[in-house]
Amino acid sequence: DYATYAMAIGLSQIKAPWSASVDVFRRADIERDNVQQVLTWCLEQGERESGLRICVGVQPYWVARGMFAYAHEWFDRFLALDAPDGPDLPAPVRGAALISRAQLDLQNDPAAAVADALAGLDLCRQSGESQSGESRSGESQSGESQSGESLWTAAAYNVLAEADLKAGRHEAASTRLAEAIAVSRSIGDGWNEGYALATQARLVAEQGRLREAQRLAGESLAVMRRIDQQWGAARTLAGLATLARLRGDPHGARRYYLEALPILREIDARPEIARCLAGMGRAALDEGEVEAARQHLTESLRLSQSIGTRAGVAYGLDSLATLAASEGQHSRAVRLAGAASALREAAGFPPFAGARLERYLAPARRDLGEPAVARLWTEGTRLAPDKAVELALTSGDEAAPTGAGARTGAWINGTPAPAVTPPSTLTAREHEIAALIAQGMTNRVIAGELVIAPATVARHVANILAKLGFESRTQIAAWMTGSGSAGPGGRP
Repeated sequence: DYATYAMAIGLSQIKAPWSASVDVFRRADIERDNVQQVLTWCLEQGERESGLRICVGVQPYWVARGMFAYAHEWFDRFLALDAPDGPDLPAPVRGAALISRAQLDLQNDPAAAVADALAGLDLCRQSGESQSGESRSGESQSGESQSGESLWTAAAYNVLAEADLKAGRHEAASTRLAEAIAVSRSIGDGWNEGYALATQARLVAEQGRLREAQRLAGESLAVMRRIDQQWGAARTLAGLATLARLRGDPHGARRYYLEALPILREIDARPEIARCLAGMGRAALDEGEVEAARQHLTESLRLSQSIGTRAGVAYGLDSLATLAASEGQHSRAVRLAGAASALREAAGFPPFAGARLERYLAPARRDLGEPAVARLWTEGTRLAPDKAVELALTSGDEAAPTGAGARTGAWINGTPAPAVTPPSTLTAREHEIAALIAQGMTNRVIAGELVIAPATVARHVANILAKLGFESRTQIAAWMTGSGSAGPGGRP
């Protein structure tokens, strides 16, 4: 059918110039109401297979537009249809539908994405991905290939790898990516190969291997350009921009973003436009261009909110918290950071931690004190997402919305819920040394107490000062006492 054929063009499964892919997305805009009418008819007639084939065919368009909830609802409706007296859905059709739904889940529910991708992958394996008709590219109309592998197998591995990466499961992500690349290359699937290479670049970048990440991103870009898949190229350019920022080159990062944005705007790929705008805002902030940063970050957050991506909204809140901290608006920065962290946890992503948190909390502790920071963090975690966005888009260090705007659960049985202390980035040993500093011990005495070298103590003290944003041992002692971290005898 046309939807499947259009998907094959849009994802470069059929060789065609980029202009043909752009035409596919533009025609999808024109045919959007017609597609909805056809899907409604299929649903009313119980045409599960036809309905799911159409959903799979238009899914790239739904992803580009950020229509995640809308698309998810259609997949749910067709997959939930019962047919006790009729034939089961062909395994390749159901497998492709589950993997397509998994791709939608990645933005808001990684755990659901993993479940769907595994189920879809199992169906593809069980079916042996047998042929159901050939297309112009030598693949069947359901995405199957003559080699016994399919683009859906590779897509499933890519979904699983990305979910593992988001959860910090680096070893599992590496294994899945190797599988995705192997399958993609065996069937000549440039889209999934390039996608996997770009994700692999992100993985090794998170591990601090920036040179290798640069090489992998370059390979991804070469693959995407070889098949004239500019959407994939723009995604990789955004990754190269992130690498430039990690290398301390914000100007280079902005060049990459500016190269990616026109491509993304050509097909109105809204989630990735929001990502690029946020990256440009961060790069502008790195270069001290505060107003440019504010403009980019505001536009990015508004776009993420409009399409309902939790990950995008959380990143936008985090970015505007960084901006607030740079302007000395510490109360606002801590609230926004708390809201971003809570939203990430609600979506199943790891909360913010480490140096990422300390850029807000350390100066806030210094200026406001630990009890105030704990209170502000609590307020932020209880903000409803729309109220958190409202706070982020206001100017100045206003108080967070309260009352109806606060997240439900702020009160328990008529009494205030306990305050939530922001995560500490001190290690257990650093806490122990901070507690001994609070007792007035010198480095040499602490070394004797803990049976370690004085030089080791000095290194720990330097780390504590850097993490907490302090300049003296007196400030460490005051923080330990004020935060309640030091128990009887000064022990944490």
